[in-house]
Amino acid sequence: MRVHKVIIFFLMLLIGAAHAQGITYNLGRTPTSDEIQMWDFAINPEGMELPEGNGSAKDGAPIYARKCIACHGNKAVGAAAPALAGRNTVVTNWPFATSLWDYINRAMPLNMEGSLSNNEVYALTAYLLFVGSVIDETYMLNRDNLPNVKMPNSAGYVQPPIDQWEPGMPRLFRIIDP
Repeated sequence: MRVHKVIIFFLMLLIGAAHAQGITYNLGRTPTSDEIQMWDFAINPEGMELPEGNGSAKDGAPIYARKCIACHGNKAVGAAAPALAGRNTVVTNWPFATSLWDYINRAMPLNMEGSLSNNEVYALTAYLLFVGSVIDETYMLNRDNLPNVKMPNSAGYVQPPIDQWEPGMPRLFRIIDP
């Protein structure tokens, strides 16, 4: 009798372990090493990882019209997707222009992420900064000057001391209302 209880106990453990593995939905696939390498970088505020390329708002306007306006609206003021320029947007709230470049490069356009060339990303970044009144329409952004672009609310962010950061914190910077 005791042996049966031990066997039943181990069978229950085995069933529990198998159930903990979860359901497999057979969606997606494992990325290739080339795909992983393509996404294995981060652009920091100093922009040391920015690639070669350049673009101005004049270059970015037609790209925006072809690839962004359907979701983000005319002059980036919003449509189906959030507004990108104006009050409480990425242009007015984000502390670093390099973060804008990085986000566009990684996440846009929707369902075609990573399809933009470096020059297109610089041009779209310049266009959004121009529409947000941060830079002039002819200012040519590149890896050397993008980190120096002063964002409107850059002084509104304070980085917490590193010893106060904890996993799961929503952002590395907190917004200070003006």
